[in-house]
Amino acid sequence: MLETESNERIRDLFEAAHAADRPPAFDRLWTRAGRRQRRLLHLVPVATALLLVLAFGWLVVSSIGQGEIELSEADAQALAESLSTWRGPTDFLLDTPGSEYFFSIPVLEVRVPGNGAYGTQQEVLQ
Repeated sequence: MLETESNERIRDLFEAAHAADRPPAFDRLWTRAGRRQRRLLHLVPVATALLLVLAFGWLVVSSIGQGEIELSEADAQALAESLSTWRGPTDFLLDTPGSEYFFSIPVLEVRVPGNGAYGTQQEVLQ
């Protein structure tokens, strides 16, 4: 009899210690989720109206500057030259140390045994 009372007391203490660990009741979660959903439904018309205003503003702004620009031959030539020589502000990052080796053919210096000749591979072979 002592053993069952002790077990019940331990079980009661364990339940009291872990009462905060229990998940909340499902009904309470379900009603809270329904309230949030109703709040979000009020935002749909506001978001739609905002998107319509933005789309209308974009159409107005994009239709304003649709006139064609006339350039003289000299201006067109100057514009083409300036665009062809333009370098971006971060182009220097592409020039890494040692990149010159990627754009050249290596030239090997060869020392011929015997006569001590020194030179490039093409000079020695001639």
